[in-house]
Amino acid sequence: MLCHRAYLGTNWAKGTGNKGAGVAASYVNINGDKLTKDKYLGKSEAVVRQAIEAYVAQTPAITAVADAAELVGNGTSPAPPPYETLTRESINFPSGQVCFNCVYWWLFKSGFVSFRWILRNGFSLGAENANQLLGDGNVLTRGPDGSIPHINRGMIINWRGNQIDSQDICHWAVSLGNGNAIGANNSPGGRLNGKDVFVNFIDGGSAFGVFSIREMWDVYSGDKTMSTMAGKPGCTVAAIDPSQVPNRDTGM
Repeated sequence: MLCHRAYLGTNWAKGTGNKGAGVAASYVNINGDKLTKDKYLGKSEAVVRQAIEAYVAQTPAITAVADAAELVGNGTSPAPPPYETLTRESINFPSGQVCFNCVYWWLFKSGFVSFRWILRNGFSLGAENANQLLGDGNVLTRGPDGSIPHINRGMIINWRGNQIDSQDICHWAVSLGNGNAIGANNSPGGRLNGKDVFVNFIDGGSAFGVFSIREMWDVYSGDKTMSTMAGKPGCTVAAIDPSQVPNRDTGM
């Protein structure tokens, strides 16, 4: 209950562009204290520890992020349980309609970020500050033949415009380690050098699915990242180690 009082309210939780927004009413319970007591009364010490540990970051194998993505997908319907009872052992998570929303829930489910981080940084994350909160990562380069480098399973991938006026045009997903990525709100295609390019989904589709990292790279290399300042498109693609997400434990 102390964790809930400290972190679910306006003293800690933040909405996009709104410090001290608190948690949306749809995700907390008006009788939160009673809900917590009813949930954990009579439960084993191990179960109570799991609830408390949700507020602390862990360092599992990097592959755990991809495992979480495959397990929980882009959220669930009906609505997930109130945040007072949400832990890493939960299966039902808030729906991630935006690419980076899904990524931060996968980071939480896998253990790499704490619930404190989710409430303070995850909730305030937008295209304009995603790199600040998730990290810039290591920039990747393609081979002369257009091939892409190997990206380990569980690494976060970020496609973004490479100019000041296009850097907020971005996409976030997680590598599956086989040349494909898993993500939500995926672009299905675009134009590159005057030609149509497409993302051929291996599973799922634009809302949520598995796709070729190379094909998404082609899309973001084209008109999608057109810079008015530079008069041309261009993108940066980077891989981010989930253990290097800034302030992943405290959220500060």
